[in-house]
Amino acid sequence: MIELSKRESEIFKALVEIYCETARPVGSRTISEKLNISFSPASVRSILASLEEKGFLEKPHTSAGRVPTVEGYRFYVARLMCPARLDLEEKAEIESAIVCVRSDTYELLEGVSKAISRLSKQLGIIVEPFGEELILFRVNCIPISRTTVFIVVSTTSGMVRSVPLEFPREIDYRRLYAVLDLINERLGGRTLGEITANIERRFADVVNIREVFLMRFINSAEDIFHFDCDESLHYYGTSQLLEKPEFQRSSDLRKIVLLLEDKTNLTRLLAISSNIGSFEIRVGGPIEDISVAKCSYNTKNSVGTIGIVGPLRMDYGKVVSVLTFASSLLSASFRK
Repeated sequence: MIELSKRESEIFKALVEIYCETARPVGSRTISEKLNISFSPASVRSILASLEEKGFLEKPHTSAGRVPTVEGYRFYVARLMCPARLDLEEKAEIESAIVCVRSDTYELLEGVSKAISRLSKQLGIIVEPFGEELILFRVNCIPISRTTVFIVVSTTSGMVRSVPLEFPREIDYRRLYAVLDLINERLGGRTLGEITANIERRFADVVNIREVFLMRFINSAEDIFHFDCDESLHYYGTSQLLEKPEFQRSSDLRKIVLLLEDKTNLTRLLAISSNIGSFEIRVGGPIEDISVAKCSYNTKNSVGTIGIVGPLRMDYGKVVSVLTFASSLLSASFRK
């Protein structure tokens, strides 16, 4: 990575922060006023020209000021960005989202995604742990009618899924609850992937009894234990994102719409590639002109992701602080 002098770094950092705040190309006089430095706007212009030659800045118009390039943003994030300090009101907004709905996983994550979106003024996204690595805690049922029940699957990480199950004749709930005890005894503590792969073998000694509920349960196992990304994704702030100047053109708007419609790709975009507890910022790519900041949070036995998606021009220092604080509170909430 290209190195910058102390003076170049100072001026470049100021330009990025001014542009992120105003969304307008930044000129030398604006930087001089912000930094209150002794050298003239002409000296600043000379340094800006040097930064442009190095690929960190560009001019959107011939007579305009300059804006950061993708490479410039990447340098800023890697070398110059400083996390912002959240005030008490900002922390309280995230805390209230967790305290108010701690017992309901869905409402909890919906509330936190709204809080981080409002504080960052970007799109807030939370991905629950999902897939075959989740560990079964318990299977329960909720009677719906004489022939229908909701099967409720709870995992040790706090994730919950319910699936309707219908029967050809009236349900004997006394026998059903006895079978549920057997199911929990044999499947509890095992991963969902392991359960779906070996469920018939685990009940081989009792299948010949032809217990209606057990047979229906076994035949529906792939559906019952399938936690997919559509159910694991929580996001808020689409309107805030679409109001950004960067996304006013129809071609740019289309990128955002396609991103939000493809939940599988959106979940993949939020995946953490390095160690648990890490923080990643991806500036530009795979979707042009979009940045993704993300970090992990821990449940009791698994890991989820919390992230913010926005234009290249966003307050990265604020985003880092919001995600770090929200992640720590989420992890603490799931450990209780």
